[in-house]
Amino acid sequence: MNPPSLLSVLSGFLYYIPYMIVWAVGFILAIVRWQRHPKVSLLAVIAFTIFFMTAMVNSCLRMWLYPWLFGESGGGLGTTSAVLILSMINLSVALAGAGAWVLVLIAIFGWREAPAQADGSAWTAAQAGPRR
Repeated sequence: MNPPSLLSVLSGFLYYIPYMIVWAVGFILAIVRWQRHPKVSLLAVIAFTIFFMTAMVNSCLRMWLYPWLFGESGGGLGTTSAVLILSMINLSVALAGAGAWVLVLIAIFGWREAPAQADGSAWTAAQAGPRR
């Protein structure tokens, strides 16, 4: 099997470039705010790393597996085997992405505390009054 060309490598990652920019910004923001919010930042760093690594592994696997699975470089597996392997890859990517999103949701909502009143007690929704 011939190694993929530079053009095919770049085109494999092209889809993920906008996402990778967002993940990189989120990663940098989490590192910058680490001192103020260490738990939240840790969860965000882990989540953005999972997103990034999943995209890289998924792109590389597809780039190297497609020719082998479909016989573009000679041989190849049957359609049923190829579909099964690709389905397993898709399931793995989906589970990793879902796990990363769970970490993001925990980082956003998991550490919220009720704001303190002047006397030090916590606010309740009933005390807040109607929303305008």
